[in-house]
Amino acid sequence: MNTRIIEGLPDELFQRPELAEQWVLDFIVKTMDALDLPDKFLLAGHSYGGYLVSLYASVQPQRVKKLFLASPAMMEPYEPARFDPTSFSD
Repeated sequence: MNTRIIEGLPDELFQRPELAEQWVLDFIVKTMDALDLPDKFLLAGHSYGGYLVSLYASVQPQRVKKLFLASPAMMEPYEPARFDPTSFSD
């Protein structure tokens, strides 16, 4: 494990998962912004990576041309009776 990343993190990140998730998301957004990517690009993720790219797509939808998820972790199953496509739009 790369401990250089962990050494500078506040202890609170290890005690509050929502803060840790936000830190990871901020890191992903900064990384994607720093890469030489087109304005819109294809994004894929598997398992925990699927969860992470879905987080990224939820905060940067204008950057994602297509999102491919392969067995994403930590996702709720699709239930047509409960699905409301307008529940997550602005």
